[in-house]
Amino acid sequence: MLKKRVASVTLFLYTGCMHEMSIAAGIWSTVVDALDSGGHAKLLNVEVTLGEYLGVVNESLDLCWEAITMDDPRAIGSVLTLTLEPTEVACHQCQQTWLFNDHRYTCPQCGVSDSHIERGQSLFVNQIEVEE
Repeated sequence: MLKKRVASVTLFLYTGCMHEMSIAAGIWSTVVDALDSGGHAKLLNVEVTLGEYLGVVNESLDLCWEAITMDDPRAIGSVLTLTLEPTEVACHQCQQTWLFNDHRYTCPQCGVSDSHIERGQSLFVNQIEVEE
C-alpha cells in the first residue's frame, strides 16, 4: 500500500452560522476536488486543524463526516484526524496576547476591554492521505 500526500489546502470558515454538518461538507468538497483531480481510488485520512473558537464538537463532526462520505466508495472507512488550535486574543491598546481559556476579553496586562480574536477561528485541511 502506497500512501501519498495529495494536497495542502486552507479553508477559512467563520463562526456565523457554521455547524458541524456544513463544516464536514466544506472539508468533503475540498477532498473530492483533490480525489477527482488526481484520479485517486481510496481516501485513507484527512488531517484537519480546527480553531477552538469555532465551538465544534469533535464527536459531532466525526458523525457528520461519516454521513457525508458514506455514499462514496472512495471514502468508506476514511478517518478525519482533528487537531485543536487554541484561541488567542490580542489587546488593541498594548498589543498583549493571551489564550482565551477563561473567555476573557479584558486584557490581563492593561485592563482594557478593547480586544480581538487573533487566531482560533480558522479551519485548515492540512493533508489528504490516499491509497494509490
